[in-house]
Amino acid sequence: MISTLTVFSIVCVICVVSTGWILTNQMQFTLDYKEKKLIEDNASGLEISKSKVISEVGTAIDSTTDKTAFIEYFLGNKYNFVGRICEVSDCGAKNTSVSLKDSNIYREGDDVKFTLVSLSKDGKYKKRTLVDVRIRNTYTDGVKNPRELVCFDNYRR
Repeated sequence: MISTLTVFSIVCVICVVSTGWILTNQMQFTLDYKEKKLIEDNASGLEISKSKVISEVGTAIDSTTDKTAFIEYFLGNKYNFVGRICEVSDCGAKNTSVSLKDSNIYREGDDVKFTLVSLSKDGKYKKRTLVDVRIRNTYTDGVKNPRELVCFDNYRR
Protein backbone atom coordinates (compact mmCIF):
# COMPACT_ATOMS: atom_id res chain seq x y z
CA MET A 1 0.00 0.00 0.00
CA ILE A 2 2.79 2.42 0.90
CA SER A 3 4.69 1.62 -2.28
CA THR A 4 1.54 2.26 -4.35
CA LEU A 5 1.09 5.67 -2.71
CA THR A 6 4.76 6.51 -3.28
CA VAL A 7 4.60 5.55 -6.97
CA PHE A 8 1.33 7.47 -7.38
CA SER A 9 2.85 10.55 -5.70
CA ILE A 10 5.93 10.43 -7.96
CA VAL A 11 3.74 10.10 -11.07
CA CYS A 12 1.60 13.07 -9.93
CA VAL A 13 4.69 15.22 -9.30
CA ILE A 14 6.09 14.34 -12.75
CA CYS A 15 2.75 15.23 -14.38
CA VAL A 16 2.51 18.59 -12.59
CA VAL A 17 6.12 19.51 -13.44
CA SER A 18 5.63 18.47 -17.08
CA THR A 19 2.47 20.55 -17.35
CA GLY A 20 4.34 23.57 -15.96
CA TRP A 21 7.13 23.12 -18.52
CA ILE A 22 4.64 22.85 -21.37
CA LEU A 23 2.85 26.04 -20.32
CA THR A 24 6.13 27.91 -19.88
CA ASN A 25 7.34 26.85 -23.33
CA GLN A 26 4.03 27.80 -24.89
CA MET A 27 4.13 31.28 -23.31
CA GLN A 28 7.75 31.75 -24.44
CA PHE A 29 6.84 30.72 -28.01
CA THR A 30 3.90 33.14 -28.01
CA LEU A 31 6.07 36.04 -26.85
CA ASP A 32 8.76 35.24 -29.44
CA TYR A 33 6.13 35.06 -32.17
CA LYS A 34 4.60 38.41 -31.15
CA GLU A 35 8.02 40.05 -31.09
CA LYS A 36 8.89 38.79 -34.57
CA LYS A 37 5.48 39.83 -35.90
CA LEU A 38 5.88 43.34 -34.45
CA ILE A 39 9.35 43.65 -35.99
CA GLU A 40 7.98 42.58 -39.38
CA ASP A 41 5.07 45.02 -39.07
CA ASN A 42 7.55 47.83 -38.33
CA ALA A 43 9.63 46.89 -41.35
CA SER A 44 6.49 46.85 -43.52
CA GLY A 45 5.49 50.33 -42.38
CA LEU A 46 8.97 51.68 -43.08
CA GLU A 47 9.06 50.06 -46.54
CA ILE A 48 5.72 51.63 -47.43
CA SER A 49 7.03 55.01 -46.27
CA LYS A 50 10.26 54.49 -48.22
CA SER A 51 8.35 53.95 -51.45
CA LYS A 52 6.28 57.06 -50.73
CA VAL A 53 9.43 59.13 -50.07
CA ILE A 54 10.89 57.94 -53.38
CA SER A 55 7.65 58.92 -55.13
CA GLU A 56 7.75 62.37 -53.50
CA VAL A 57 11.37 62.85 -54.58
CA GLY A 58 10.33 62.02 -58.14
CA THR A 59 7.58 64.62 -57.93
CA ALA A 60 10.06 67.15 -56.52
CA ILE A 61 12.47 66.50 -59.40
CA ASP A 62 9.67 67.02 -61.94
CA SER A 63 8.31 70.18 -60.32
CA THR A 64 11.51 72.08 -59.39
CA THR A 65 14.23 73.75 -61.43
CA ASP A 66 17.08 74.45 -59.01
CA LYS A 67 18.57 73.17 -55.76
CA THR A 68 16.89 75.79 -53.55
CA ALA A 69 13.45 74.97 -54.93
CA PHE A 70 14.17 71.26 -54.46
CA ILE A 71 14.90 71.78 -50.76
CA GLU A 72 11.93 74.10 -50.33
CA TYR A 73 9.66 71.44 -51.84
CA PHE A 74 10.25 69.40 -48.65
CA LEU A 75 10.76 72.14 -46.06
CA GLY A 76 8.11 74.57 -47.29
CA ASN A 77 5.54 71.87 -47.92
CA LYS A 78 6.39 70.03 -44.71
CA TYR A 79 2.93 69.11 -43.42
CA ASN A 80 1.62 67.83 -46.74
CA PHE A 81 4.86 65.92 -47.38
CA VAL A 82 4.82 64.33 -43.92
CA GLY A 83 1.14 63.46 -44.22
CA ARG A 84 1.70 61.67 -47.51
CA ILE A 85 4.76 59.66 -46.47
CA CYS A 86 3.42 58.67 -43.04
CA GLU A 87 0.02 57.38 -44.17
CA VAL A 88 0.40 53.58 -44.17
CA SER A 89 -3.15 52.48 -43.36
CA ASP A 90 -4.19 52.91 -47.01
CA CYS A 91 -1.81 50.04 -47.87
CA GLY A 92 -3.36 47.58 -45.43
CA ALA A 93 -0.81 47.96 -42.61
CA LYS A 94 -2.96 47.33 -39.53
CA ASN A 95 -1.79 48.24 -36.03
CA THR A 96 1.23 50.04 -37.51
CA SER A 97 1.79 53.78 -37.64
CA VAL A 98 4.64 55.83 -39.06
CA SER A 99 5.41 59.33 -37.85
CA LEU A 100 8.11 61.94 -38.01
CA LYS A 101 10.32 62.08 -34.92
CA ASP A 102 9.96 65.45 -33.17
CA SER A 103 8.12 66.79 -36.28
CA ASN A 104 11.54 67.85 -37.52
CA ILE A 105 12.69 68.02 -41.14
CA TYR A 106 15.95 69.88 -41.47
CA ARG A 107 18.49 70.93 -44.04
CA GLU A 108 22.07 69.76 -43.84
CA GLY A 109 24.11 71.32 -46.61
CA ASP A 110 22.14 70.67 -49.78
CA ASP A 111 20.44 67.58 -48.34
CA VAL A 112 17.16 67.15 -46.49
CA LYS A 113 17.19 64.93 -43.38
CA PHE A 114 14.59 63.58 -40.98
CA THR A 115 13.90 60.58 -38.76
CA LEU A 116 10.91 58.29 -39.20
CA VAL A 117 9.41 56.30 -36.32
CA SER A 118 7.44 53.13 -37.01
CA LEU A 119 5.27 51.90 -34.12
CA SER A 120 3.48 48.56 -34.13
CA LYS A 121 1.05 47.40 -31.47
CA ASP A 122 -0.40 44.02 -30.60
CA GLY A 123 -2.60 44.32 -27.55
CA LYS A 124 -0.40 45.57 -24.73
CA TYR A 125 2.84 44.86 -26.62
CA LYS A 126 4.56 47.61 -28.63
CA LYS A 127 7.64 47.73 -30.82
CA ARG A 128 9.23 50.90 -32.16
CA THR A 129 11.84 51.31 -34.90
CA LEU A 130 13.59 54.52 -35.88
CA VAL A 131 15.35 55.15 -39.17
CA ASP A 132 17.25 58.17 -40.44
CA VAL A 133 16.32 59.38 -43.92
CA ARG A 134 18.53 61.53 -46.11
CA ILE A 135 17.38 62.97 -49.43
CA ARG A 136 20.29 64.11 -51.56
CA ASN A 137 19.75 67.14 -53.77
CA THR A 138 19.45 66.15 -57.42
CA TYR A 139 20.79 69.51 -58.59
CA THR A 140 23.98 69.15 -56.55
CA ASP A 141 24.67 65.49 -57.36
CA GLY A 142 23.38 65.46 -60.94
CA VAL A 143 21.47 62.22 -60.28
CA LYS A 144 17.92 62.08 -61.68
CA ASN A 145 16.87 58.65 -60.36
CA PRO A 146 14.84 59.14 -57.14
CA ARG A 147 15.90 55.72 -55.79
CA GLU A 148 19.54 56.81 -55.82
CA LEU A 149 18.76 60.07 -54.00
CA VAL A 150 16.97 58.56 -51.00
CA CYS A 151 19.04 56.91 -48.28
CA PHE A 152 17.47 55.03 -45.35
CA ASP A 153 20.06 54.12 -42.74
CA ASN A 154 20.80 53.71 -39.05
CA TYR A 155 17.85 51.46 -38.22
CA ARG A 156 17.45 51.19 -34.45
CA ARG A 157 14.91 49.73 -32.06
